[in-house]
Amino acid sequence: MRPRTTFIALIALTVVVSAAGIMGCAKKADAPEEGLAEEGAAAVVTKRATPISVATAVRAPIKETIRATGSVAAVREVNVIPEGGGIVTAVYADIGDRVTKGCLLLSMGTDILNAHARQADAGVAAAKARLEQAKDTVDLTGDTTGITVEQAEKQLESAETQLQKALTGAEATETNVNNGIRQAEIGVQQAETSLADVRRGAREQQIAQAESQVEMIKAQHDLAKSQYEVKKRLYTQGAASGTEFGEALATFQAVRAQLKQAEEALDLTKEGATTEQVRLAELQLDQAKEQLKQAESQRNQITLSKEDVQLARTQVRLAEDQVSMAKAGTGQVKVRRGDVDAAEAGVRQAQASADLAHIMVGKNRVYSPLTGLVTMRFTDPGEQAGNKDPVFMIVDISTVYVEAVIGEGQIAQVHEGQQATVTVKGLANAEFTGNVIAINPASIPGQRNFIARILIQNSGEILRPGMSADVALDVSENAGAVLVSVDAVVEDRDVRKIYAVVDNRIDIREVELGASERGHVEVTSGIEPGDTIVVAGQADLADEERVEPIERTGGI
Repeated sequence: MRPRTTFIALIALTVVVSAAGIMGCAKKADAPEEGLAEEGAAAVVTKRATPISVATAVRAPIKETIRATGSVAAVREVNVIPEGGGIVTAVYADIGDRVTKGCLLLSMGTDILNAHARQADAGVAAAKARLEQAKDTVDLTGDTTGITVEQAEKQLESAETQLQKALTGAEATETNVNNGIRQAEIGVQQAETSLADVRRGAREQQIAQAESQVEMIKAQHDLAKSQYEVKKRLYTQGAASGTEFGEALATFQAVRAQLKQAEEALDLTKEGATTEQVRLAELQLDQAKEQLKQAESQRNQITLSKEDVQLARTQVRLAEDQVSMAKAGTGQVKVRRGDVDAAEAGVRQAQASADLAHIMVGKNRVYSPLTGLVTMRFTDPGEQAGNKDPVFMIVDISTVYVEAVIGEGQIAQVHEGQQATVTVKGLANAEFTGNVIAINPASIPGQRNFIARILIQNSGEILRPGMSADVALDVSENAGAVLVSVDAVVEDRDVRKIYAVVDNRIDIREVELGASERGHVEVTSGIEPGDTIVVAGQADLADEERVEPIERTGGI
């Protein structure tokens, strides 16, 4: 104990009574001053007791709590990447929009994919037709018992004739389609040249070239007309198919249009360009490009004609089998089941191609994979979108988590399933309850802290990713702890002290502290329940100093 500080003054007082010169008499003091003893004796002056505020230590329950900070994050955050690719034609969602799972986010151009899908559908129809023909042939085989060699040979002859027609037709189709494309390409070139000439004005050399062009196309026109008239006559006689006649007619009409354009270009070259003539030349160029597009669209006819050839060859093989079996005297044509199997496989293959084509059409429409909020949009109409880069970011904040940073000295007290209280300052210190769902086993790089993830049901979706949060984790509870106000604790370097009051005198005690909670702290040694302790005014107090508790705040 340090000695109590006192102020002691010894005062020697001599009272002199003067009888002479003062009214002829001596005057005696009425009363002694405060703190003075009788004349000639020593007097002691004591310091007044220091006023303080006190409270009483109590026994009450307290929870040990780990406090940490963290930030809110979404449980589900998805980068939406298209499965297909193309030019974005429309965007239906923007940043901040709420979208539901399966709603359309954007669409891309599908013209080419739709054309592929239609072509694949046509392939399915053709494959099914071949399968039906193969099945019909099998059925026919069962009804042709006893077929003669002569009948079989006639069927073979008919099949070979059909094959020859199919080969001729396929060759003619390919030639006509390619010629049509080349002529259309020439037409585009001529129209482009004509437009340039019209804009530039005519020269003698250009007029000569235009006349030469007219003569050349006249020759093509005469040839196409002759071929058309031949096909028309053969078609009328039944010797040519409607397809052949139609192709000859289309070629003749295309060349005739080219001749008309060449003659008009020659006239324009000779006359000189006017605004109307320039516009006409531009229109002719547009028409020539459209004719080229139509000509290129006829390429499918080549594929179909080749399929007709393949079908005709199958018919020839079947007829050859019938001849062989008829010659062997079996009286029955055995159709190989493998042809039907092959036709069925062809149908499956064609159907798979068609399904894939239609799927690819659907892939050019992007749908939301979840219900949530759009936080980022990375594309606009007119831009190219692919299957590598995201076009949207969508987050589901119906459930969020907080990543709390826990020190290495406390992480062992945290476990999965543990309840936590989360306070968000940005929401007027609103409190939320969650549970620990995961603890990262590795510390944060460069630190001695660990991440604990706390899951929170975000009803009303007021919690947003990125918000800062304070986290409180209750790790234990002492039902009979000795509690005092945190204001009672004085830090003296590494020593914690509490100023107790015993018989109105200060008793300074070193203490050990435990858990703290909302302005209270647990004292594990040095203070007992019922002790009176100083909660204000300790700064100038000394051990054993006399004090006067002028304000008693009660238990903690």
